[in-house]
Amino acid sequence: MNQYTDFAAIYDRLMTADVDYRAWCAYLENLFEKNGCAPSLVLELGCGTGSMTVALAKRGYSMIGLDISTDMLNIAGQKARDEGLDILYLNQDMADFELYGTVDAVVCTLDGLNYLTEDGDLERTFSLVELYLNPGGIFVFDLNTEHKIRNVIAPQTFLYDTEDVFYTWQSELDGELCDYYLTFFVRQEDGAYRRFDETHTQRIYTPSAVEHALASSGLELTGCYEALTLEAAGADCERVFYTAVKK
Repeated sequence: MNQYTDFAAIYDRLMTADVDYRAWCAYLENLFEKNGCAPSLVLELGCGTGSMTVALAKRGYSMIGLDISTDMLNIAGQKARDEGLDILYLNQDMADFELYGTVDAVVCTLDGLNYLTEDGDLERTFSLVELYLNPGGIFVFDLNTEHKIRNVIAPQTFLYDTEDVFYTWQSELDGELCDYYLTFFVRQEDGAYRRFDETHTQRIYTPSAVEHALASSGLELTGCYEALTLEAAGADCERVFYTAVKK
């Protein structure tokens, strides 16, 4: 599993330009409705700095956020306090998590499940989701597709230059695993730049692998969509959303 460290401090600055959290929340709600679900208590796996967790809480859901990175969760907790929201955050591995009770929905967005890299991780995570979902509950998640990782991301080098952050992202593919080598230069208050390096790994999960893992967990697949649409996912999609329910 990957653990964000220094990256946590700048994560939101980099994601704000790319992710409209309100639009993503509205899309999740569309998927809830399409599946006849009206959840009250929602668990977010891989919640990171809590932007999605907070956005869903502000829409009236009782939220639990779970992440393996304490650095990310520290930021998430401060966001919740700043908004006056009562959100329970848990520092746990999504492939081995434990709750005190059941929930009505589980969500995992922004390719969080691609970071499950060990054999059996996906099956264990899905089995735990099934265990802690109430009957009729829904599981919504997205994945970077095989097409995106093999043909768009790897092997490539990307350069990003913002006002306060410059970084390079090099990717290297080895079978089903894609390593991301990140080098950051972050402007400090005195104008100097601080460098840090991180390595993250994502795993390719094919639709057949996802379907098998869902079936083995007892969850019923109900949809597979191109990101942020209700159109069936095609072979050239870069991000796919799945919905599954507990029978």
